[in-house]
Amino acid sequence: MRRVGVVFGGPSREFGVSFLSARCLLENLPKVSWEAVPLFVGKDGLWHGPAAARAEMDRYVARPPREALLDGIVAGTSPAPFEDAVVSFTAAMREARPEVLFPINHGTFGEDGAHQGLYESFGIPYVGFGVAASAVGMDKILMKAAFAAAGLQQVEYLPFSRADWESHGRRHLLEERLQMLHLPLFVKPSCAGSSVGITKVKHERDLPKAVEVALEVDQRVLVEEGVDAREIECSVLEGEDGRPTEASLPGEIIPGHEFYDYEDKYIDDRSRSAGSGRPVASHIFGNIEIGVKPGSEFSSFRRIRFVPRSTKKSTRANPAPPSVSNAAIASIRISSTISSGSSAGITLFDRSSMYLSS
Repeated sequence: MRRVGVVFGGPSREFGVSFLSARCLLENLPKVSWEAVPLFVGKDGLWHGPAAARAEMDRYVARPPREALLDGIVAGTSPAPFEDAVVSFTAAMREARPEVLFPINHGTFGEDGAHQGLYESFGIPYVGFGVAASAVGMDKILMKAAFAAAGLQQVEYLPFSRADWESHGRRHLLEERLQMLHLPLFVKPSCAGSSVGITKVKHERDLPKAVEVALEVDQRVLVEEGVDAREIECSVLEGEDGRPTEASLPGEIIPGHEFYDYEDKYIDDRSRSAGSGRPVASHIFGNIEIGVKPGSEFSSFRRIRFVPRSTKKSTRANPAPPSVSNAAIASIRISSTISSGSSAGITLFDRSSMYLSS
């Protein structure tokens, strides 16, 4: 039996959600071949071994669900001293003795390449994607640039920084360009997940406030046109031993709110994720495979979201499923191939519903 370290928590605004995903993995990884051990990272960046991680999970489960899910770092949160972080990492790894790590941290310092870089530096095998793919997949502005280079069609958008917004001269130019975009608009922090900091803007007067909300989360902002369309997503699994990449059957997200925001995803339980009852053009999957894979380092599994309409597709590739449900882990393929870092890895794919919920 081999040991898998399930890493959760971390200094992220999506701190609370990672507990749900970690709990699912810990309970559902096949126990015949794998022993799952928890590794908890605090908001201060300190690592905790299996015993402390289990106690932290128990405290989380005992909290009111809404309170727990909304738990995350806030402005002004300070990291632990570097020396303490190093000591805690060494101690946690010594206690856990994992042969491979499964990072299920959500958002920054988890999905963005930070953990992946740490594991690569020490030659630790881990599940998921390398540093470059994780960083690009987490950063909306970089992902837009990658998709543009690959020739994928996207909605109209405008990226800018806090410095641009706070400079009187540059802000005037920005506002002129923003007026060229068609309402409604979505205003997003560039580097964040789970719809944190995103606002749907229906009236031009509400745009400045939406930008300020996004800037509370990241130093760069993406403003893009909204489209009246269905939201479809699918899973993509890297082929082993040179075999072709596989794309799952599509699933459709039916929001319960104005749009698929954080509370709709994790708290209110009003949105629905279902197999698409209406046909989706087969050429979309060809575009995903041709346009997303080359040069993107999307190893193992990946979740692709796109919005089909008559002339355009807004597409995004996510570093990992933001929320891993029991259905999504009902069937897991364990392989001896290298996910990243070193000599062993796990490949996760939902082969029961063929759909990873967002």
